[in-house]
Amino acid sequence: MVPMQLPHALRWPSLVLPLLAVFLLAACNRTPPQPVLTAEDLVARADTKADGKDYAGAIADYNAAIALQPDYALAYYDLAVTQYEKNDFSGAIDSFSKAIAHDPQNPDAYLNRGVAKFELQDYPAAIVDYNAALAINPDDTAAIYSRALAQRREGDFDAAFADYDHAIALDPNYWRAYNGRATAHNAHGDFELAIPDYDMRIKLAPEGSEYAWFQRTLLLRRLGRPDEDALKAQVLAWPEGWPKTVGLFLIDRIGPDELLRLAADTKDPQAKNEQLCEANYYVGITDLLAGRKDEAKAKFTACIATDVYQFLESLLSHSELARMQTPTAGTATAHGG
Repeated sequence: MVPMQLPHALRWPSLVLPLLAVFLLAACNRTPPQPVLTAEDLVARADTKADGKDYAGAIADYNAAIALQPDYALAYYDLAVTQYEKNDFSGAIDSFSKAIAHDPQNPDAYLNRGVAKFELQDYPAAIVDYNAALAINPDDTAAIYSRALAQRREGDFDAAFADYDHAIALDPNYWRAYNGRATAHNAHGDFELAIPDYDMRIKLAPEGSEYAWFQRTLLLRRLGRPDEDALKAQVLAWPEGWPKTVGLFLIDRIGPDELLRLAADTKDPQAKNEQLCEANYYVGITDLLAGRKDEAKAKFTACIATDVYQFLESLLSHSELARMQTPTAGTATAHGG
């Protein structure tokens, strides 16, 4: 018998199916094409990374966006903000300058470039930038407040007070302006005027007002009107942390040696320096109010030596030393903080 031959149509799948399986497997294993990211996409991704503190990844994406679109002002601006967050103030200034070159009408770029210059203690240059921001937006309370801080650092208290007053007139709930004006009055020796401003700062923003409480209490002691119970109630209610530690010293729950020991008891060098700045000032001011002037002078000098120039305590240490050198002067010019 002659074997029956399968029709061609029935024999074909035996050849095709293995080939089709190989093709499908290869297709499944192939990496799908990645979408092409635009400069806007890269900036959005960078912003997310920056929010998550992935500064290196954010900076890489901002630079990639700028490579794609060299005139992209927002990419330079956001890059500058991230550099500022990393304490790369010189890099931030450069990037803010590029943002301004591509968008010269953005007041925030001038304002924040001024803030970066302020961090580098270039106060005259910071004031120039704050003026530029205010030329575009005259009612920008943040720029007015920032200019007041720089003017205070330059020793121009009249201009600083004028700006603090202006910021408060524009926004009576702007607690930063009250706090800044209180500190300026304190540094300038106008203790009575400082107290109501510290009170307003505490009233408008109770959270995070620990240092306003400290200064209010110390000024009332200085003026012979102590209000110890108010501070004690606050301190005992605060969560554990460095501000509470300072508060415990001011309500006599720990001594000066213990405060200084605790200030140094951290593995973070920056935190240690900042805490020692504060601890030396608060020990020094309590020494001064107790009549121990030599000890106070040594502690104020130690505070300044930490070079934490941006802190309130450094500013006030400069002021106290100036008053001690010219005890008959009604006011003193401060050069720190």
